[in-house]
Amino acid sequence: MTVAVYLLVNKFFPSEVIQRAAINRWLAENKIAHSSVQWFIDREDKTEFEQLSKDIENGSIQTVVMYSLEQAFTSISSITDAIHRFASKNMAFASVSQGIAFDQESIMSAHALLTVVLNLANHHYKVRQQQGIEIARAKGLYKGKAPGSTKPGFNPKKILVWRNRGWNAKRIAQKLGVAESTVFRYMRIMRAK
Repeated sequence: MTVAVYLLVNKFFPSEVIQRAAINRWLAENKIAHSSVQWFIDREDKTEFEQLSKDIENGSIQTVVMYSLEQAFTSISSITDAIHRFASKNMAFASVSQGIAFDQESIMSAHALLTVVLNLANHHYKVRQQQGIEIARAKGLYKGKAPGSTKPGFNPKKILVWRNRGWNAKRIAQKLGVAESTVFRYMRIMRAK
């Protein structure tokens, strides 16, 4: 088992020299030998991050250290999913620039806390959205989606064609860029015709 360090080097983050210096300080403070560290550094794409993910899945990584959470995760839900994956593999995790570090015991608590925060944020978003819709309706500015309206470029007839080829709803939804519930809804509508 090893310690994996992930860095993303681009115009949105500090230079590789600055990131490496911060990581090396953290490794020294935590008495982690450089011989047990494997570096994953992405510059243009995220091929190294993909390799890191594979190494995590196969169990060869004990600890993940990164300069900043934003380098690998784009949302609270993706962070929560990663923390859950780390916890299920009994791993430790640290984000050096943000001063976040979870050992193998505390990562379960971190996952529970992040899940609560995510649920609260989603609830708050939905409440605010509904309030905005109600205000817009009262002013006559919001009438809702027109019945039968679809996304630009969305062709519901393709659903039945792909379904007849044996594709499942999840695969069809991914291909069309819609939710599975949308696929099921259009399947019901088209069968009723």
